[in-house]
Amino acid sequence: MASWNEKLIKAASEGSLTDLKLSIDNGADLEYRDTDDDTPLLNSVYYGHMKTVKYLVSVGCNKECRSKVRYRLI
Repeated sequence: MASWNEKLIKAASEGSLTDLKLSIDNGADLEYRDTDDDTPLLNSVYYGHMKTVKYLVSVGCNKECRSKVRYRLI
């Protein structure tokens, strides 16, 4: 069974705001990094899911995070 952190990454990548909120409510780490070293916020930005991007920023995700290849959000 996937952890809440893994579910958070999946929800961010797929743009599922409901699953994203559920994962966060169950203690998922907002700065958890997947196997590509990307955070939920980086995944939401990459896949163009603006609703999840806005929500993640509103709950305190690090807007200054960088991906493995040093890409930044801003």
